[in-house]
Amino acid sequence: MSTFLLCTAFFLRAFLPFLRYDIAVRKVVTAIMALYQRALYYTVSDGSKIYCMETGNPRGFPVVLLHGNAMDGSYFQSAVKILTSPYRSSRQNQDPSHCRYLLIDSKEHGKSISGRSGTKASPKLNFVLMAQDLEDVLQQLEIKKCILAGHSDGANLAMVYASRYPARVGGLLLNSGNLNVKDLKWYVRAAIHARYTALCALSILFHPCRRMAAVTGLMLHDLPVTKAQLAGIDVPVWVLTGEHDIIGRAATEQLAQLFPRCRLIIHKNTGHDLPIQDPAFFAGLIQHLVREIA
Repeated sequence: MSTFLLCTAFFLRAFLPFLRYDIAVRKVVTAIMALYQRALYYTVSDGSKIYCMETGNPRGFPVVLLHGNAMDGSYFQSAVKILTSPYRSSRQNQDPSHCRYLLIDSKEHGKSISGRSGTKASPKLNFVLMAQDLEDVLQQLEIKKCILAGHSDGANLAMVYASRYPARVGGLLLNSGNLNVKDLKWYVRAAIHARYTALCALSILFHPCRRMAAVTGLMLHDLPVTKAQLAGIDVPVWVLTGEHDIIGRAATEQLAQLFPRCRLIIHKNTGHDLPIQDPAFFAGLIQHLVREIA
């Protein structure tokens, strides 16, 4: 069914641009393209199976969306729906179907499956392993260059990945990332420590808490990346934060200063969950960044 829809869309785009009803045709085409969606598992180096949901044009410029701690790819559902909306396309004279959107569930998150037993969380869960997973998935997808758009821990993963595999990164949209644990406001750090302690205790009796503890533990360590490595990322980097984010403003400003080609964006009246609080704004930034790079 997906193949039929795609063939129909490509036929319309190739042979019907001369019609007087071009806008109507374009809306139909983008609507068909938006229906294209597939979800697959990709086996990575340690045997884990990483879940990836793909939508948009499979031949378009890749945009990889990376979710935050204890979330999954569906976190960006509202923004992606806007990006693939035929109404938005015709109104802004843009064609969002030229992009290929990949929503990836990180290791031990969402529908991804651990390689050890399929259920047990790895005690070594860290951003280096997650970056390796991402590299394995992008290799299998034969993606040579892409934009990484990450939120919270997803932004942290994007930074670690870009520092290790810079050749595959065309641009970064970093929403609410942090280099160090101390960058989080004090009451957030206290809540994370309390949650981690409780989960570790409960994991003795309740198996699912082991995975939750491993995931929570990601927020208790500084990122395994140096300032010099970030300064070497020579692509457009947009650092995005909400006016009332749980990441300290000074830490965000210092982070932005590390990148040679960075733009700092502070969005008013939003907090840490900006992609949910204002998905249209988040989607718009992705479109602008794609136009700058692709």
